[in-house]
Amino acid sequence: AIRYVAEDGKTVVEKKYREYAQDIRRAVNYYLSTIPDIQGKRVCVWSNNSYHYAVNCYGVMMAGGVIVPMNQRKSWEEMSHELELVEPAAILTDGEDYGNKAQLEAAYGSILRPMDGFRSYEPAAELHPIGHDDLMVLMFTSGTTGLSKGVMMSERNLFSAGHVLWAISAQLADKIDLTKPLPGHYMVLPMFHLGAFIDLFSTTVMGWPLNLGSDIRNFYRDIQKMPSQIMSVVPMIMNALHKDVMRGHRDRLGDLWVPIGSSAMFDPQVLLDMVHNGMFVIQCYGTTETCAAGIINFAQDE
Repeated sequence: AIRYVAEDGKTVVEKKYREYAQDIRRAVNYYLSTIPDIQGKRVCVWSNNSYHYAVNCYGVMMAGGVIVPMNQRKSWEEMSHELELVEPAAILTDGEDYGNKAQLEAAYGSILRPMDGFRSYEPAAELHPIGHDDLMVLMFTSGTTGLSKGVMMSERNLFSAGHVLWAISAQLADKIDLTKPLPGHYMVLPMFHLGAFIDLFSTTVMGWPLNLGSDIRNFYRDIQKMPSQIMSVVPMIMNALHKDVMRGHRDRLGDLWVPIGSSAMFDPQVLLDMVHNGMFVIQCYGTTETCAAGIINFAQDE
């Protein structure tokens, strides 16, 4: 189900669906046991792409809580603003100091929890999902134009966008001569990005192996160790891939040939260059703005 590179930087760890599902059920039991009446309560999680991140996000949701992905690299002013709005019942951290550790511990020390707290719990026998129109995810904007804004999404909101990815996978199967290996997926984006967050929950549901990268600085290492054909990208990542392709360094990208984007900020010429050099670009802008409609634009149409 999931692959990632261990802390030694060398070993690729593989988690099978059986273990993944059991760990999610452990997380459900953990939250039901430690947060009284968790239904509707908010649990913040620092947004590093990790196995524990995926388990906790599913665990909170399936216990009936609200997951709040947060960017740990924001300033304390920005972070405290978001936490005050959220009023969290718990904050999950990986123990690393991203520049705000002292302030965080002083203000919220009593509700800080390790990311792997679920491990000592037995798998829950029953799940307690929220309703289709109840709050499921609270996600903040980047804050580049001022203080960040909270975006509230129900299960229906989130998985309507998920259906877009399922439609894309069907079109890939129906319209492309798949001479290259599929399925396969690689994600390097921080999980506070909606497109990446949707990918986290859609890819494994569709049966695609999900490769997790936690740090963009390790991108080339990880994509060589975990060969991936498909990748969710933002403009910064697309531009980096574009430079590799145009400079004749496509071999650095391994098997990657299907970048998927959901941003209006992509440069059409960059997309066209990628297509002319053998990439199949899927530009599905509309997943966040019109997720019920699910607009899909293929950049192969000049």
